[in-house]
Amino acid sequence: MFSYTVQVRTIKNPRTKVVAFASLLINDVLSLEGFRIIDGAKGLFVSAPSHKGKNKEGEDTWYDDVRFVGDDAEAVKEEIYKSVLQAYTDTSTSRESAAEAQASVNDTESSMTRRPLW
Repeated sequence: MFSYTVQVRTIKNPRTKVVAFASLLINDVLSLEGFRIIDGAKGLFVSAPSHKGKNKEGEDTWYDDVRFVGDDAEAVKEEIYKSVLQAYTDTSTSRESAAEAQASVNDTESSMTRRPLW
């Protein structure tokens, strides 16, 4: 059908429930920016790009910037959302393992006795 890649940018110290942003590159020609990964009450979920605007009555409302249409819309949406979450968990896991590796190096260095060079 089409190929795509996901890029995730995590937020180091999130002040809201948004923990990362993601972009989707489709067939190396179309980039969709603004997917949000949110840590909700029931766990992580993905929110498609949207923007805030005014409706006819002048009230604030949110409008979708990306819509999934067609017969396979729900299946494509689920596949993309799962891919975004997988990319996020892969990024988080690799950062945690890197931090653990660095911590073990630091522990090894601190336990070693230092000798003067001269």
